[in-house]
Amino acid sequence: MIARLTGTPVARTADGLVLDVNGVGYLLRGSVRRGGGRVRVTAALVRADGQTQLWADSYERPLTDVLRIQREIAEKIGSDSENGTFEFTP
Repeated sequence: MIARLTGTPVARTADGLVLDVNGVGYLLRGSVRRGGGRVRVTAALVRADGQTQLWADSYERPLTDVLRIQREIAEKIGSDSENGTFEFTP
């Protein structure tokens, strides 16, 4: 799904997607695939200015655990930031 974009400035990612980055420092990008009764979510945290990838992971669970995956992604980004795996900068 691509959200409607408004305002300026914009940045074009390596895969050609145009993003509204006005005031945004970081983007969480990813994909969701469903097969049978399972879902696979891939997520990547990138800097909005240069598209530098800071973190990425993949999660596969039963389809009924989608909200659990969302929570796990948020918790993993937070813990990796606190542990020094990457650093948020202004």
